[in-house]
Amino acid sequence: MDENVLWRHLDGFGAGLNSNQPLPDPELVIAKQLLVLTQTKLREIIADMTSDYSPISDLVQRHNQLLERQEKLCIAVAPWKRVPLEVLGEIFVHSVDGEEGVISLPFHKPPFSWTLVHVCLTWRQVALDEPRIWD
Repeated sequence: MDENVLWRHLDGFGAGLNSNQPLPDPELVIAKQLLVLTQTKLREIIADMTSDYSPISDLVQRHNQLLERQEKLCIAVAPWKRVPLEVLGEIFVHSVDGEEGVISLPFHKPPFSWTLVHVCLTWRQVALDEPRIWD
């Protein structure tokens, strides 16, 4: 399938590219295909940048666009986005347990449970729904 067609299809699922929401399986497959294409194009541009035949400003601009695209795609296909919420809650509980004395900081830091609720909407909901975090 044409790369532009893949991007148009994936753009309808922008939340998965710009947030912690997991992509549905069909879109995850598309995102992985686009990530491979993007990484291939990045390698080609880097090769072109070392040649004397291409205007460097155009290559730098294309390179930066592809780096941005690659970053979004890596986030979209990240495996941690598919961790079940129950498992995430358990991770939070164990992260909060015994947090005192783990790191000695010279400044006041908020409790870890408060940090969890400020990461993203999903983490906030999981943390607020897990009473053991707040004991």
